[in-house]
Amino acid sequence: KRHVMEDKLKDGHAVACADLLGTGSDQIIVGWRAMRNSGVPVGIKLYKASKPDGSEWKASSIDDNQMACEDLKVADLNGDGKLDIIAAGRKTRNVIIYWNRH
Repeated sequence: KRHVMEDKLKDGHAVACADLLGTGSDQIIVGWRAMRNSGVPVGIKLYKASKPDGSEWKASSIDDNQMACEDLKVADLNGDGKLDIIAAGRKTRNVIIYWNRH
């Protein structure tokens, strides 16, 4: 069954699934870049299922208009047992580590 979680992202370009919150269930992390849309916000969001069957999701902003995300990966970079997000932006020409403080 298809479920649209978001319909306002421009040039969605990165996706990862991982348990960043330590809930025992994966969350979905997406990044978008709006390459040819000057003035359109870019960023990264995390989606958490708000119902066990996945019929409803709640979005949280990880990055609000700083990272035009070309790709992202998830890994525990500092050995604390928590997954961190590493994102790279072509348009913004940056790499940002989002340390998991949860």
